[in-house]
Amino acid sequence: DGKGPFSVTSENLRKHFRLMRDSGIKVVSLRDFIGRMERGEPYDGRVAVITFDDGFKSMYTKMMPIAVEFGYPVTLFVYLDFVRGKSEKMLTWGDIADMEKHGIDVQCHTVTHADLTKLVMKGDAASRLALFRELYLSRRVLELKGSKPCDYIAFPYGNYNTSLIYLSRLSGYSRVFTTEFGMNAVTRDNYCLRRHHIKSNYGVDDIKKILGI
Repeated sequence: DGKGPFSVTSENLRKHFRLMRDSGIKVVSLRDFIGRMERGEPYDGRVAVITFDDGFKSMYTKMMPIAVEFGYPVTLFVYLDFVRGKSEKMLTWGDIADMEKHGIDVQCHTVTHADLTKLVMKGDAASRLALFRELYLSRRVLELKGSKPCDYIAFPYGNYNTSLIYLSRLSGYSRVFTTEFGMNAVTRDNYCLRRHHIKSNYGVDDIKKILGI
């Protein structure tokens, strides 16, 4: 219900969820999907994983009730400055704790939502320290504040390079996520996984195309 190009309305979100349910698409948790990848164990039938980014209050007040209504496990990648802000439009740690109780898996989206590839390219001491904060300390804070391990990170803007892959492994992440479009095959145990943007102007036909219906 925002104004940005990647914000869908509550009404459309419910339509998208209903489409998956009525089309026999099984929505699985990110952890379940990755577990299948690690075991090389395909699903019977079509499956989808649903994720959201950033940390808007609407994730708690609007998205979570719809996910609970459909019984869909969802992963939310948050960046810490959004949670620690004072705006009423931002999530609080209390919101995140309640979301985790309702089946929303909260994972990392860095501290400041910086383009990490630019920090890697600078290569100076200040940039290396910033990368330590954005990748490692963000993960540790989420684990200390939350009730679950923080195993995944979504790169801001989807931007990454081989150096960030290496640093993410060192920081303890078992998987990283970009915004490159494409399928993720369960039989390929990839470290960097793809995701599809769902834009504000996407209709039901666009969702059908993404899901291969």
